[in-house]
Amino acid sequence: AEDSLRLESIRKGAEFRRLAEDGSVPEDFLAQADAAITFDFCPAPEDSRILELVNKTNQFNLNGLRRTEADWTSANRQPDSVVGVLSYKDKFGPLGKIAVVQGSRNGTTLSVNTWVMSCRAFSRRVEHQCLRTLFDRFGLTEMVFDFAPTAKNGPLQDFLQALTGNKPSGKVAVTRPEFEAHCPALY
Repeated sequence: AEDSLRLESIRKGAEFRRLAEDGSVPEDFLAQADAAITFDFCPAPEDSRILELVNKTNQFNLNGLRRTEADWTSANRQPDSVVGVLSYKDKFGPLGKIAVVQGSRNGTTLSVNTWVMSCRAFSRRVEHQCLRTLFDRFGLTEMVFDFAPTAKNGPLQDFLQALTGNKPSGKVAVTRPEFEAHCPALY
């Protein structure tokens, strides 16, 4: 089913991709896209799409780490573990499951070990909505990202630099006020 959604989103998203490629996705276009984002914080353990995203996504990948099924399951069984799977749809159609975030909570801080997002979601501000949802749902004051540069994760590097004002390196902390100050309008 996810493969069918991806194929259909590629077919229907030509107008959006054309605007995104030249960097000119206008505000009114985003405002009228009728975007709907769903965050699943209790994903089915047998959902193969989750690990597929984690292990195949390159451009928006926090650190390039690949996970075995056993490692993934073990990490998510910890009592302080947080895992979220984001699905997206807009007037161009559904994109399906397009982002995964995984980490552990300690009070009002979330340490993010895994964060990936499909390139099909670029230019829709999904990454901003992902962080907004995490800050709100868990009452967080800070997120600390276990960042490592890779040859391909430039889009994620650019995103973190836009939030912090610094080139990302190692553990990257983003406070809620810092996020709010740099978060564009979300629709």
